[in-house]
Amino acid sequence: MKRKKIVISVFFILVVLCIAAVGIIINSDELKIAGNPNFNAEVLETHDGGILIQQLTETGETKPNSEIYVSLYGMSQNSETALSTGDRVKILYSGEVAESYPGQIHNTYAVYLLDTDGEVITPAVYS
Repeated sequence: MKRKKIVISVFFILVVLCIAAVGIIINSDELKIAGNPNFNAEVLETHDGGILIQQLTETGETKPNSEIYVSLYGMSQNSETALSTGDRVKILYSGEVAESYPGQIHNTYAVYLLDTDGEVITPAVYS
């Protein structure tokens, strides 16, 4: 009887751990967004190795309507979806924007597509 309680307890603990692990995996994109500087933008041009965007939301570094070249160097495309002119995206980056025209972001962590309501579509297009 005591052995049966131990087996049931171990099984219950394993089930709880599996559920917690799935929750962490599902929420990992939200955690990544919340933990890094980010802003919403519209894609103006696409290039090999980067995109030119117009910033839609303000950050401490730049103001809305700023044009910024976002480097995608070293990032992998995680989706079949390619970015196109007019797409709305969320940019996660280091927080540093080079003061030039257009501004430049060299340390990009992820680029997410946004739906028509401005909500993030996961997984990231680039990360």
